[in-house]
This record gives sequence, structure tokens and C-alpha cells, in this order.
Amino acid sequence: MAEYATAAFEDRRRPRTKLWAGLAIAFFVILAAGLYTAFWFDTAGRLKDGTIKWTAAQRKAGNFVVFNDLQITGFPLSFTLTSEQAVLGRTGDRTFSWRAEEFRATARPWSPRRVTITAPDNGVTYSARGNSRNVEMNAASLHLIVHLDEQNWPGAAEARFERPILRILGVRDDTAAAALDVRLTGTPDGQGTVAFEAVDITSGQDLLQRLGGTVDRLKAAVDINGAWTPGPVDRQLDAWRLNGGTVDLHDTRLEFGSLVADIEGTLSLDDALRPHGALTATFLGLTEFIDRLQQSEIIRPRDAAAAKISINLLGERTESGRLRIPVTAQFGRLSVGPLNAGALPRLPELLEIPNLQ
Repeated sequence: MAEYATAAFEDRRRPRTKLWAGLAIAFFVILAAGLYTAFWFDTAGRLKDGTIKWTAAQRKAGNFVVFNDLQITGFPLSFTLTSEQAVLGRTGDRTFSWRAEEFRATARPWSPRRVTITAPDNGVTYSARGNSRNVEMNAASLHLIVHLDEQNWPGAAEARFERPILRILGVRDDTAAAALDVRLTGTPDGQGTVAFEAVDITSGQDLLQRLGGTVDRLKAAVDINGAWTPGPVDRQLDAWRLNGGTVDLHDTRLEFGSLVADIEGTLSLDDALRPHGALTATFLGLTEFIDRLQQSEIIRPRDAAAAKISINLLGERTESGRLRIPVTAQFGRLSVGPLNAGALPRLPELLEIPNLQ
């Protein structure tokens, strides 16, 4: 009888216990959802206000920044800033501009320092103006991932440009690629690493067309050492040189048919702001490439023969059969082995770097 009474009591109590447990869980779920919703919309509002304030500060500093129809969307799994068009650049001298016909920046609430920026479908345009050389690059789309540090500095970035086209004022033929990947890591004082890789590079230039028209692959990694200081380009470069500035090249490769060329070494600047340092170029298929130059009637047979003799005298063979040739930049001259290959200009004139500080 006692066992029957106990069982009957438990049967009457269990449904009520389950009901209260379910109500408690539902209450906490609703409370958490409400708190998260409030957090999301509050954060979205602050992000939009922060973007508007940043835009105003940039304009006051002499830059032009435009976001058309700025919106924050993505609830509940992301914060997505969208704009029908985005334009960034310099106001006064117009030396730099960046334009995206459609712009989207996304961050996840659980990973706010990883920002994904895309400019899909309609493309992106980058322009820079030097003393007499205008450079413009168009791409069908951009996919950029930016990693922010604790001070919200973009310490690392990875970008992919689809079907980029490079145009240089005064150069008749454009240069295009199937894709361009760029990776950046750096610190606020300008030190860091820049790496890029382009595939299926084409150009209308006659020399490239006569050799087949397509460079299969071009990549490089550059480590920049030495702090940069604000100021005009000449003063920036000179201060960087005095701060022990160097550029280390590694993981640099050109693949063009049977020709494979790797370059590594270290460069700095002399007191005239000319490149100074030593590099090593390693080739595979260089003799075959010289034969291609001859067959395409770019060089004469006797010049091809002389070139083969010269590279064998200047270089040394590695165990893998590659040809290694030293390249030096010193006293304003470029030398390949013991041979003088020509004069080196000052870096500002060589690059015509726009004043972007």
C-alpha cells in the first residue's frame, strides 16, 4: 500500500515539475534573445555612428570619403555595413583614390576583429598619380580579410582581386591577370611584409606577344625593416634609410613557359636614394629561353650564342642543375656578375611615388 501511495504521489508531481522547468527554460531563452537583440541593435547603431564620425574626421584631415546609402544589416549572426558606392581618396592633390561600385564589410559578433570586405560584381578601381605617371587598376571583384589588433590597427590583411587590369599613363598596352592575391602584415610605423602572387598575366606588348603572350605565374614576398616617419617622399625615404631601412626579397618567382627564375637578397638605399645591395638570381631553363628569343627573332643568332657563353661564365651550377647568377646594386650601377648592366635612378624618380602621408 505504501509503495502504491508513493507512486501515485510521484505521478501527480512529475508533470508539474516538468512544466515549471520548461517555463524557466523558455523564460531564460526569451531573456537571452531579448538581451542579444538589444546588444545587436545598440552595437549596430554605434558602428554606424562611428563610421559617420570617421568619415567626417577623414574629410577634415584632407581626404574625401563617400558612402552612399550607408546601412548596417546582418541580424542576428553578423554586423554587415553596406553601401551602394564607396569612394576613398585625397581631396587636395588627388594623388590617390579607391572606388567600389558596391561595398560590404562584415564582422561576426564572436570574432569582431576579423573583418571581411567585398566589392562584388560591379568591380573596384584604384588610382594613383605621380609626377607624370598615372596608374589605375580595375578589378572585377575584391575579397579582402582584415585582422585588427587590440588597438584596432589592421595588423594583417589578405586580398584577392579577380581579373585585375593595370593601366599606366603613357604605356599603350594594359596588363591583365586572371587573379591577384596580396597579403600584408605590418605595424603602425610601416614595418612588415608584403607578398603578392598573380597568375596568367597577359599584355598587348609586342615582346610578350611574340613569346607566347602569357606569364604563367609571378610572385614575391618583401620584408620591410626600419621605421617610417611622416613627411614628403624624399624625406621619408632618407629617414627610413638612416633608421637602418632594408628590404628583404624572398619567395620570389617568375614562371614563363620553360623558364623559372627565383630571386632573393637584401636591398637598401644609398645617400642619393638609389637602390643598394646584393641579390641572387637562380634560373631553370634559361638556355631554352634564349633559344625562344632567337626563334622569335627578338635577338640575332650570334647574340644568342654570346648570351649563352656569358651566362655560363657569370653563373655557377647548383646541384639541381640550376644556374645561379649574382646581381649587385652599388654606387648607382646595376651589375650582373662582373658585368655593368646600367645606371640606377633615384627611387623617387623610378617609382614616382605619390605623396600619400
